Amino acid sequence: MRRSFIAVLACVALVIGACAGTDNSAAPSAPAGVPKVNSAPPNSAPTVTLAPQGAASCSPVGTPYGCSVTLKALASDADGDPLTYSWSGTTSGFPQTGYCQPSPSSPDMGMWRISSPEQVVVGSVVVRDDHGHATTAELQVVGEGVNHAPRVLLGALSALPGGSPTLEMFGTIEDPDEGQLCSATYVVSASASGDCKPAVAFWSSCLESGPTVDIYRTALTGTCEVTLKVRDSANLVGTTVTTIRY
Repeated sequence: MRRSFIAVLACVALVIGACAGTDNSAAPSAPAGVPKVNSAPPNSAPTVTLAPQGAASCSPVGTPYGCSVTLKALASDADGDPLTYSWSGTTSGFPQTGYCQPSPSSPDMGMWRISSPEQVVVGSVVVRDDHGHATTAELQVVGEGVNHAPRVLLGALSALPGGSPTLEMFGTIEDPDEGQLCSATYVVSASASGDCKPAVAFWSSCLESGPTVDIYRTALTGTCEVTLKVRDSANLVGTTVTTIRY
């Protein structure tokens, strides 16, 4: 009788142990040090396109500092993040940001400055969210009208004092398309052959009507052929060639 009772107790213990082992009511906990997986979708970059606000071009003729075209950055962000705008602009031969500036009235609007007819200005905007994502859009604007190559002349030759080997000439530019004759509007270059070293052309002041050309003589007397080239904001070039004797 005692042996039968012990056997019954052993079977009950086995059944209880088996039931306890198959109890899945409590979810297993993650091992220590393992990060939880974030199920939120990743943050996306903003999107942007550029569109004219009003006229898509303008005529700069008759205005001293050109005309402007206003464009709007049509930007959106699927996550609703706040956006910032950075504007810049370039034109042929003038890689500077002054050709496109943000509008004073709204940061999502930019103003393209056109200096002459047929001038091509490529403006761009970079839109950034607060998660480090950035998207860029650009648009090309062409000035209205027909451009003419500048006419350039060289004045009389003069020698610097003190026996300097440098000779100097002053250039004059005639251009009906540019309202403001200044170094920001033109690119100048010069060369020399014969009894002169290569010449240097520079524009020292916007108050001057043209560039200064320095020529370096290689002898006490000689003959040189001096070339001055001027490129305007529409990428048209005017050239003059002058023979000098010193």
